[in-house]
Amino acid sequence: MAPKKEYYNLSAYSSVGALKIALSAISTNPTNRIQSLHNSTIKVRWYDTDCNAKSALAAAVDAKSKFDPHLFLGPPCSVGMKGVALLASHWKTPVFGWVSQEEEFQDKKMYSTLVRFLGPLNRFPNVMFHLQSLFKWSQFSVVYDKRDPYKAVAEALYEKKSIENMDSSMNWYKIVNSFKVSNDMSDKQIEDIFRQIKKYSRRQIQTGIYQNRQKNTSP
Repeated sequence: MAPKKEYYNLSAYSSVGALKIALSAISTNPTNRIQSLHNSTIKVRWYDTDCNAKSALAAAVDAKSKFDPHLFLGPPCSVGMKGVALLASHWKTPVFGWVSQEEEFQDKKMYSTLVRFLGPLNRFPNVMFHLQSLFKWSQFSVVYDKRDPYKAVAEALYEKKSIENMDSSMNWYKIVNSFKVSNDMSDKQIEDIFRQIKKYSRRQIQTGIYQNRQKNTSP
């Protein structure tokens, strides 16, 4: 379940490749973990969710009545996943999400069959704490794509106050500064950003699309 139209650089076209690789692995080179699926007939049907709640719910109901899947894969958008995951929980059908990161999805009583490939954004501060503890880093700069999904990741890194209050003895990291980036920025603008990073923090966290990160880290 994924939108035909592209949202936040995600669509059915950008996601189907991973599914094809998985199906090929099952049929040609199964590991011990998926041995039980080898030589099985696996049927896949795509439904357009259009990244909105109404379309996602309609697609889920249509799939259940006409296809009766053993699992739902997607939708990737959180707004569409909420309703689908609730229905899947009621139907006792697994639903896999690979983008949606809403904090409420942690509620296993409500979303009892939801499996997420990405952790919730509110856990990012914990990850950063262990990273700084391992490498003895304390100051970071955040470089993020100005579009909403990547901006949300950057904002999540700042949300550590409630966790800090739980244990004030822990030495938490510090975000020195943050920078929005986009494809239409000039080399001079990017160079200025990295000068500031070099001067004040020397460590950077990048959130954005791989191709954009390549441009923004080029010497």
